[in-house]
Amino acid sequence: MKFASLLVLLALTAACGKEGGGSGRSSVAAGQPGVCNLNGRSVACESIRGADGLGIDLLETMVDAPIQVTDSEIQFLGDKESLTQGRRIECRTNVKSGETYRYTLRGQRLLIDTESGSYEMTRLNSGEGLIGTWVWKGYVDGGTHIIRQFSFLGNDRVIIRTNCEL
Repeated sequence: MKFASLLVLLALTAACGKEGGGSGRSSVAAGQPGVCNLNGRSVACESIRGADGLGIDLLETMVDAPIQVTDSEIQFLGDKESLTQGRRIECRTNVKSGETYRYTLRGQRLLIDTESGSYEMTRLNSGEGLIGTWVWKGYVDGGTHIIRQFSFLGNDRVIIRTNCEL
């Protein structure tokens, strides 16, 4: 009986000594309490929204857009928009006719510059050049996890999918 009590006491001591686990999306910056890392930027930890106990929003949007590709630009040839509204967030994918994204290929990395930001994407399949599927994962808007996927089907068509979770 004493041995069982000792084991329980040791298990409780070990469990209480550990720090609570996080989602991995943020961490306290070295030496600065209350400051968290969000995609490589220092932000106030209280600005990051977490679980509220009422469930999560897991949303997806997608557009299939005509494009024209040159050596360093992707130009959209039509207006496309997809919007999904959740309980706490909305997930939107949209492009405008005439909108241009600048891009740079670096091996298995694709750097895309848009009006709303820059993304370093990773290739999901084998292949050469722009054709194929590319993905970017990160956090935006106070902790919303975003997965943005571009599937270039040729020099004239792209499917853009966005997954949003909070």
